[in-house]
Amino acid sequence: MSTNLQEFGEYLRTADMEPYTGIASSTWAKRRMTGNSPAFIKCGKLILYRRRDVDDWLQKNLRTSTCDRGAA
Repeated sequence: MSTNLQEFGEYLRTADMEPYTGIASSTWAKRRMTGNSPAFIKCGKLILYRRRDVDDWLQKNLRTSTCDRGAA
């Protein structure tokens, strides 16, 4: 079964993540290693994030104060 990447919506490269989220590319690399990032696709050296996964991840990490642990 072949899958067309366009079926999943718009994708962001790691370089696109910094202007989109304000988080540095190097931080995204660290987060991928620790599992603290949105889901991503690895195609050789290319890393792609679905925009909707990034938006969902950002939403789940909303806080109202620095001591707020976020959603359970």
